[in-house]
Amino acid sequence: MPDRGGSQQPRGPRLRTGLPGRGRGLLLRGCFVVLVLLALAFAGSAVRADQDWYRSVGYGGVWSSVLRTRVFLFLAFGLPTALLVGLNAWLAYRLRSPLSAMSEEQQSLERYRAAIGRHRGRILAVVALVPGLVAGAAASGAWQTWLAYDHSTRFGTVDPQFHRDLSFYVFQLPWYRFLVDFGFTVLVVTLAGTALVHYLYGSIQAQARGRRFSCAAKGHLGLLLGLFVGLKAVAYWLDRYSLAVQGGSLGAADNWTGLRFTDAAAVLPAKTILCCVAVICALLFLLTPLRRSWTVPMIGLGLMAFSSVLIGAVYPAIVQQFQVRPNEKAKERPYIQRNITATRAAFGIAGTRTTDYPAPRTAAGEAPRTDAGDAVAAGATALAGLSLPAPAVAVRTTAASAAKQRVEAVAPWLTVDGDPYRVSVDGRSEWVVDGYTTSDDYPGAARTTMGSGADAGQLNYVRDSVKATVDGSTGAVALYQWDRTDPVLSTWMKAFPGTVRPYAAISPELKARLRYPKDLFAVQQRMLATYHVTDPAAFYRGSDVWRIPADPTGTGTGPQAPAYLSLRMPDQSSATLALTGSFVLDGRNGLAALMAVDSTPGADYGTIRVLDLPSGSTTPGPAQVQAAFGSDPVVAPQLALLRETGGAAPVYGSLLALPVDGGVLYLEPVYARGAVGAHPLPEKVLALFGGKPAIASDLPTVLSEVLGAPGGGALATSLQQAQQAYRDGQAALGSGDSAGYEADRQRLEAALRAALAAGSAR
Repeated sequence: MPDRGGSQQPRGPRLRTGLPGRGRGLLLRGCFVVLVLLALAFAGSAVRADQDWYRSVGYGGVWSSVLRTRVFLFLAFGLPTALLVGLNAWLAYRLRSPLSAMSEEQQSLERYRAAIGRHRGRILAVVALVPGLVAGAAASGAWQTWLAYDHSTRFGTVDPQFHRDLSFYVFQLPWYRFLVDFGFTVLVVTLAGTALVHYLYGSIQAQARGRRFSCAAKGHLGLLLGLFVGLKAVAYWLDRYSLAVQGGSLGAADNWTGLRFTDAAAVLPAKTILCCVAVICALLFLLTPLRRSWTVPMIGLGLMAFSSVLIGAVYPAIVQQFQVRPNEKAKERPYIQRNITATRAAFGIAGTRTTDYPAPRTAAGEAPRTDAGDAVAAGATALAGLSLPAPAVAVRTTAASAAKQRVEAVAPWLTVDGDPYRVSVDGRSEWVVDGYTTSDDYPGAARTTMGSGADAGQLNYVRDSVKATVDGSTGAVALYQWDRTDPVLSTWMKAFPGTVRPYAAISPELKARLRYPKDLFAVQQRMLATYHVTDPAAFYRGSDVWRIPADPTGTGTGPQAPAYLSLRMPDQSSATLALTGSFVLDGRNGLAALMAVDSTPGADYGTIRVLDLPSGSTTPGPAQVQAAFGSDPVVAPQLALLRETGGAAPVYGSLLALPVDGGVLYLEPVYARGAVGAHPLPEKVLALFGGKPAIASDLPTVLSEVLGAPGGGALATSLQQAQQAYRDGQAALGSGDSAGYEADRQRLEAALRAALAAGSAR
């Protein structure tokens, strides 16, 4: 029985239920090692999967080149960063001052010194390793910048301010800026870590009444500050060249890039002066170990800060206010001309053929005089361009997206067009994906965006450089050189040798089916809205700015999409496949100009033609034409009938504008909605010419109504055959019959050629 009295029996020895401290340490180390091994295993598995995929599509060289470059950059930047941070932390510890008397501040720090002392080596390793890993990861992400720098190709053209080849700005300057920014970050981390170690071990005493820095700490930190300020001098020097690619606004251009008068007259000299001041200030800091004083270097640093405000900000503001603003148009004229020249060259619009188009003034309902046969034949060429506003079937969208992703994977240096298209070559179905080489650092060229949504990116240089094909059955990818003069493409071909096949490797069958890409057209159209003006004075006034009309059909929320159609511009002897669009006057809805880019591979491929309407023209724009259709007493009831019989609003195709006999012919297909998921079926064709709208069930009839053409003969027969071929082709496209669609397309082309021949013979 236990004793319940006051006496207590002696307790036995305590049993330890946990692991001893050494055992817990071993367990934690073991768990850490296991986690690291698992992470490495997962990473290795992912790397191996990527390697196998790239090899399976024949682009293992791309994968190995990217991996090799990233590893090189990781080590080249990560190791020096780790050494710099670790070495300076170790040196700060070695330079610690002996503590003869323990102040209250030092007494509070003593416990931290005691805790660190037992694990000093491990802590130093972590302090060096973490910044090294972060720095290496950041540097490896700049692999494209490094490869472009390492394989840069000369443009053969120099900028007008510094007279340096444009490759310096496109390839070299971005890498130099990366190095400077990287250096600033590493030095800040090193300075912070070094100062912390000096403070921890008493070389810096924040609460001391007398000397707060030991001589060793002053010399050590002075050297690091000297490096930092010296790097700032380099940054000031590079800032001079960065003026050529800086953004801003001037006159009609809210996306201005390049120098202005104030930049050249005030900012540029200021950057040079600040660079010299920074060099002197850096030397003063580097001499700190000898002088053992920060007085003179700090005076120099204050002078540099004062100079940056006075010379770098106040002086340019004075020049702008009192020298430029009173006569800004004259002062900025040469710089506006530079911007116009650079922008038109960078976006490939310098060779635009602009023609004054004599669109006559007409009253509503009064058509211009025209030869009926020529007009109907010209209108018939639009039939091939009548396009649906939505994808035919979901499978096409999925397959097109997969083709686009494959090209992006094997050529990550390309900007890929968002509208892949399918062609038939030697009995094989292939997707064609257009690839662009781009840059955001072309000196003096205005900037814009390409693409939409998450794919949108800023640029101020673009070329249609690569045509990529993806086999519809095997998924095999082939990249072909298309632009043989682009230095950016030459740079990437040197970085990834053997990846892009030469232009001569494109088969005639494939070349005949290639077309001008929509995303490039959209960018060039957007730039031409402002940069069709080549006179600096007119550009400054901004009185002749165009804009791309909004989609008038209500099927989209953005600007009106370009459309492919067979078209003969006034300076052409025959019709060719062209990508077309229009402009309206800024702030108004009247038509300002028509734009067409030759889309047929050959000598004229990519030629941009613009028909510039007179400033006083009353030709309606797309929005006004669409409104005319909806309010016309003949057209509107038939559209309402379509809505009532179909149970849903009709689907409008692209509203096309064609130059005909000095006027503009508008055509728009109308489709009836079918069952859910079914392909819309063509029902009507709308037309407007000379202010006269019309609606009919087929193209020949509606053209006869608005153009007054005869309804019989070989011309009408050819048009009817073309209409039937078009309907059959749309049905084949909706059912996924690619072979049938190709056959119908060839029938359509033959019928159009016959219509053109019949019209010309009248």
